[in-house]
Amino acid sequence: SMNHRDYVTFSNSFTFLSSLVVDAIAPFQVSSAGSSHVSITVPSVVQTPELACKFGSHKVPGLAGTNAVTCAAPAGIGFVSVAVASNGQDFQYSVFASDSVQLELKDVIEITRIAPRVGAIGGGTLVHIEGEHLLQDNPVCRFGTTTVAATHVSSALMICETPSMFEGAYALDVSVVATAVELAMKPQFLFDPPPVVTALSPSMGLVEGGTTVTAAGH
Repeated sequence: SMNHRDYVTFSNSFTFLSSLVVDAIAPFQVSSAGSSHVSITVPSVVQTPELACKFGSHKVPGLAGTNAVTCAAPAGIGFVSVAVASNGQDFQYSVFASDSVQLELKDVIEITRIAPRVGAIGGGTLVHIEGEHLLQDNPVCRFGTTTVAATHVSSALMICETPSMFEGAYALDVSVVATAVELAMKPQFLFDPPPVVTALSPSMGLVEGGTTVTAAGH
């Protein structure tokens, strides 16, 4: 009504829904480059045309599943609060900042060189990793899906000791936020059985040294 007297009835209905509360997110760290998918735990969420997630000041469309919403994180750096709204407008945040669920956007670590690139399946090889943005809390190395602690030397160098692994090549990564696509571009570290020497020729030499010895084996 424009005059508070003459009312017009519309066939469309207006639905009142409860505020959506974010319980948790996974992962809690993603690449600062953006586009990483984040699963947001939201009890009793349902799909609506306007369902959206908000990361800080960035709003993106959401896809509802069973008690969860999946959204693509924006590009950025640092911590951002996460919220979800059925109508894309009424985002519910905790009144206490310490209680809000936050996502960390981190620089993607770039590996430029690893040495050596081959180690024994029994582990124990020290691998030097050179790259960019290597400084991070609780540094780790991942060989495939196996994680081991790493040692920082500088922002451009880390050292990891290889774990015991089955024979084969594994993607080597030092980031906890790498996406599947990024992992596919990581360098490969090869775990090989230790060499076995089956013969030496010659089998003796002078005590003064200088003898050239040929080793055969596999």
